[in-house]
Amino acid sequence: MDKQAHILVVDDEAPERITLGEVLRLEGYQVKLAASGEEALALVQETTPPFDIVVLDLRLPGIDGLQVLDHIRQLSDETIVILITGYGTLETAIRALRKGAYDFLLKPCPVDEVLRAVRRALNEVQAGRHRRALVQQL
Repeated sequence: MDKQAHILVVDDEAPERITLGEVLRLEGYQVKLAASGEEALALVQETTPPFDIVVLDLRLPGIDGLQVLDHIRQLSDETIVILITGYGTLETAIRALRKGAYDFLLKPCPVDEVLRAVRRALNEVQAGRHRRALVQQL
């Protein structure tokens, strides 16, 4: 597994954002943090190569998580988005998945559950890279 994966954590609640960021760093990932949708979009636009994964809170001040998800999908089809929220409903989860979210986790979410979702997402990232490499060889 690619431990040099670039992950963006977006959450307006500082303790959760900082804790998740530190846990991911301890796992060996490169992590950036954003406290708002606007800050997240600025980081997504300026980061090259694109983030492998964005762990995104649904409820954010200003631009909400679903709007951020839409913008990320427009900017990078390679970035996988995992939504996490304390205000989830089945309808919201379905909307998020239809918009391209990879996973939808409910707070309070145990750290090991987030790590499992990140690992699964990284497997998808690597599989996508492998497929693109094979297509280029053809």
